[in-house]
Amino acid sequence: MRYLAAALVLFPLITSLLLWFLPASLVWRGLEVDQYLPYGVRVTLPRGTVREGYTTLRFRTFPASKLSWALITPNFTEGAFALRYRVQLEGPNHAADATVSLQNSGLNLLGVTGFVESEDINRLAGPFGHQFSGRLNANLSNIRWNPPCIEAATGRIDWTGGLITLNLFDRTSSYPLPALETKLQDTDCGVKLLVSHQKKNLADLQLTNQGWFIARLEPALLRLAKVPDANQIKQSLLFEEKIL
Repeated sequence: MRYLAAALVLFPLITSLLLWFLPASLVWRGLEVDQYLPYGVRVTLPRGTVREGYTTLRFRTFPASKLSWALITPNFTEGAFALRYRVQLEGPNHAADATVSLQNSGLNLLGVTGFVESEDINRLAGPFGHQFSGRLNANLSNIRWNPPCIEAATGRIDWTGGLITLNLFDRTSSYPLPALETKLQDTDCGVKLLVSHQKKNLADLQLTNQGWFIARLEPALLRLAKVPDANQIKQSLLFEEKIL
């Protein structure tokens, strides 16, 4: 009984010391074979320790981001061991801040705030023939990801408005739009954005866990964007494209 009590005291102490000083690069090499990095995400060799450090995150043509982390505290959540971190993402024209809880079953992003300027969005959208202006502002209360499913997503991603240029059906067109409000929610292992203006629903945008982007555009959005002959369109328009 005496040895059991000593083990219960020493285990969290040893675990904390390892997390405090263990180089992040060693941990990453240990995880590299089994690490799940979908859709072309690339991560350079981390610097620092598991307690505090940074790395560079890359996704296709999107500008590189510096991802830094600092351990808040190890704890037990619903009977499972979890690590809670404060993370920051910084790039040329984008930034985000969040609390991350890591467990064997996946990760939780809590209190996510950030923005992306159109200059960085266009680096990603350009190869598809699309261009955007303005800025996206994110305020997300919770995202739970248990690969490959997004199990929960709540929050807002709002756009300041501006000019959108789209390449659809081998034709390029530009449309002016006012500021739009967007509600984020989870759906069937993916996420959905409910786009509105002055409390009127304009579009539903969905990204599935298979990488399909599905857009349902309401006639009200087409009229707002001054699309030619928009008044003659009475039904929603549906578009699908494999983007991931």
